[in-house]
Amino acid sequence: MSRTGRRAWVVVVAAALAAGCTGPSGSAPTATGPTGKQALDDLAALLKQVSADGKRPPARPADLEPYDAAYLSASLGITRKEIVYRWGAGLTGGPAVVAYETAVPDKGGWVLLQDGTVKELTAGEYAAAPKAGRP
Repeated sequence: MSRTGRRAWVVVVAAALAAGCTGPSGSAPTATGPTGKQALDDLAALLKQVSADGKRPPARPADLEPYDAAYLSASLGITRKEIVYRWGAGLTGGPAVVAYETAVPDKGGWVLLQDGTVKELTAGEYAAAPKAGRP
């Protein structure tokens, strides 16, 4: 493995480990990077930072670029299409879904709500939940 490849791998693993293990629901970091829950937790932190910076919520992938290094788990989750962010949605309070693991509509899983919480929903609960922004 090249020196650059090793460095990139170390950054991914360090980010996953920094996010920590949060329980038995499949939320431990994997060898390939953060879990969906960790990516959603990181996305919540990113959206809080965007708001603190006085900016609008990201409306397209390019809007995330200034935050990529600080919020690597969120960036990887979106780039790898492991999580779906509803572009333009921010943390404004309430129960609307801002982002979710890709499998959620069919199988259920972790979602990020507008109030900043990350929780597990069944596919049925997701279908009934209000959605923020645009997919």
